[in-house]
Amino acid sequence: MHTLRLTFSLEPGLPGTDDDPQNPMSRAFQSLLVDGKPFRDVALCFYGGDETKSSLLPPKKWLGVFILSEGNRILFFPGLSMNPNWVQQDTLRGSTKREDFDLDHLSLEPSRLRWHITSTGSRDHQSVGRTPELGDSRLLWLGMSIADESLLRDLKAETKVIAQSPSTDSDRRLRKFTEVVNGAAHNIISLPKEAKLKFSEGFLHFTFVFGNQSAVLYKDVGRLLPINSPYLAREQLQALDSYPIRFHEVKLGKNVSIQIGCSWLPGSPSIPMILTYTTSL
Repeated sequence: MHTLRLTFSLEPGLPGTDDDPQNPMSRAFQSLLVDGKPFRDVALCFYGGDETKSSLLPPKKWLGVFILSEGNRILFFPGLSMNPNWVQQDTLRGSTKREDFDLDHLSLEPSRLRWHITSTGSRDHQSVGRTPELGDSRLLWLGMSIADESLLRDLKAETKVIAQSPSTDSDRRLRKFTEVVNGAAHNIISLPKEAKLKFSEGFLHFTFVFGNQSAVLYKDVGRLLPINSPYLAREQLQALDSYPIRFHEVKLGKNVSIQIGCSWLPGSPSIPMILTYTTSL
């Protein structure tokens, strides 16, 4: 076995090196470097804060890494500063199911009809939601609420990826890694201008819509708000008629598009992360 030690320089990052195996790049590239599984494309996403500040200052936080797999899955590795170790599903009917689960990534399945969550090392996966059609090739995926910006991982000037690879195939895997990383798009996902001025207490919320690159942006993402979450005071969002949101497009390969909305919502979630989705088509 060979130990591959790869360093990726990110000029906007904070001083220092992130060599934690839990950083999103390390997790995203494990399937290639450790298992030898190729993929088609990768996109790096950073959180840029307020739009006004984003135009002046480089991003200092991760949002995550998107992978378009050879098997046509869309994988999203959130860039978190903590490691989620349990998951609980709450439905509108009041049923609750909680279990230990070391969340690694989210996976939109090749059929695009469902998505699931996967644990570290792909030891376990759990079916979660459906993806309703929205017209113009678009599908509603999920909303992701982050209780505090500190829960997004700091972006360092250097990110290290360390992996064990068979000596007979390490050169090929290293070449493929270099190829896809050098071609990776960098996407800065930011809040609308002065979004935080609207609410004295709030949290970050991201919406994800899948589509083709020819599809127009889908902005009616109200179904992806965490209105019914037991971890958030419901009256705050129910009384909200509108909220500022900034939309972005992340491209993968020649055709895939992930439309991401970034907003600042009123309230204070009692847990670090809430995923909002639909279970019906």
